Amino acid sequence: MGWKATDERRDEVLRNLRDVGLKKLVGYLPLYAILHCLLTIEDVRDEATQRGMASSRFGPDQCRIHTGAFYVYDRASLRRLLLEYSEIFRAKGWSTDPDAFVRVIARKWLKPHDPLMPLILKAFGD
Repeated sequence: MGWKATDERRDEVLRNLRDVGLKKLVGYLPLYAILHCLLTIEDVRDEATQRGMASSRFGPDQCRIHTGAFYVYDRASLRRLLLEYSEIFRAKGWSTDPDAFVRVIARKWLKPHDPLMPLILKAFGD
């Protein structure tokens, strides 16, 4: 039996993005997951915008997800986190601009022992 895009299943998948601003600062989904829910990227972007969240779409050539990914983030809260730990981010050559930060985490995987990893996990609510 195949996967069906029921309302309950769709809500479960989209929770990763809908929790942004409530339980975490950043969330993402592979583009195929959104399309598999029978939604458009524009619908998901509009929902995020209505909640006051920023969003970015990355194609497969712009991120580490082979189908591309869609990120939703709380720009103001993420900015506060980045500024709070600005010395660590700048020492690693990372920008403290929220939009630039999301572009970097979309295309770059960090090793578990990287000094930035606890802050990345904090942003993702882990």
